[in-house]
Amino acid sequence: MARVPVAQRRWQLIEATIALLSREGVGAASIRRISEEADVPLGLVHYCFASKQELIAETIRQLNTENTTAARAALSVPADAGTDLRSALTAAFRAYWSLVERSPRRQLLTYELNAYALRDKELAPIAEQAHRELLTNVRVLLDEIATATGRQWTVPLDDVARLVVTVTGGATLNWLNDRDSTAALTTANLVVGALDALAT
Repeated sequence: MARVPVAQRRWQLIEATIALLSREGVGAASIRRISEEADVPLGLVHYCFASKQELIAETIRQLNTENTTAARAALSVPADAGTDLRSALTAAFRAYWSLVERSPRRQLLTYELNAYALRDKELAPIAEQAHRELLTNVRVLLDEIATATGRQWTVPLDDVARLVVTVTGGATLNWLNDRDSTAALTTANLVVGALDALAT
């Protein structure tokens, strides 16, 4: 039997962790359950990762990378968005919302892992870094939208990005509770109107 490189095994175990926790929640995060999910010997998990915390840390990094990559692809200015700020913001939010609806379990896992990490001094910096990256991505998108529509933000872009992250995060959590996409899009329309007033 061919020897599987450690890097490949680590990736396999991270994917198994994401699959398990997406399905059953962070409470299922034990080395034994993860080894069963990956269908590998328990000792192999200990060989690839020094501790459960290291495996969870790498899982958080991988999930954040996936979410950032997918969100950045979705949160672009669609070619048919129109030339006005409202249309472009609405199109970007709808693209993001499509991502949310396609991956509800992963969205929920993101919240769970964030809360879990913030309670652990070893993992907290990873959660904080992920949040900074999210703010940066939203800030870049907002700058792109303003440039594409010939508008300028009248308040600091960092503040606009924080507002968008706050609202979309809250809207996502609301949707995970009630699955009411119509209400989420109504919220988006209200926010788009507020954002439009913050640009000249």
